[in-house]
Amino acid sequence: MHTRPSSFYRKALLLIFSSLFAQVLQSSDDFTIEHSDCLIRIEKKNESLNQLFKEELLKKNFVVKPFIEGKRVLSGELYGQFTVTKGPEKLYKKCSVEVSLKRADGNRPVSSDRLIFKKTNYRSLPRVTFSGSERCSKAMKEAFIHMPKCVSIGFAGERK
Repeated sequence: MHTRPSSFYRKALLLIFSSLFAQVLQSSDDFTIEHSDCLIRIEKKNESLNQLFKEELLKKNFVVKPFIEGKRVLSGELYGQFTVTKGPEKLYKKCSVEVSLKRADGNRPVSSDRLIFKKTNYRSLPRVTFSGSERCSKAMKEAFIHMPKCVSIGFAGERK
């Protein structure tokens, strides 16, 4: 009886796993939002997390602008919001960050607007500071892992 060398099986397994890995990498960019100009409005906050929120949106190909005159948007525009909740602990407060992306139906953001993406992350580690600022920034970054990238299609429908 003829047996095949073990190197044949190693090569076959390597080929199978590399093709599966390539498919996973290819499908990671499949989840996208098509929008006319990828403009997203965000609220101006005096938090350090607001700058991180803006940076993460820019990484996802959004054009970030503040709300018009405080809390106004144009109908059909995208807007992003985040809320931060810290736990009641006296030391090493846990942090919860909720990130949402919505499409406005009217001139003001309301809870009934179309929800495109929403993610909540909780972090109780790392414990570097008592206030939990590093836990909140890590939770913010993790919330953006699954957020779709924006693809600008222009006003006539062609991709840019």
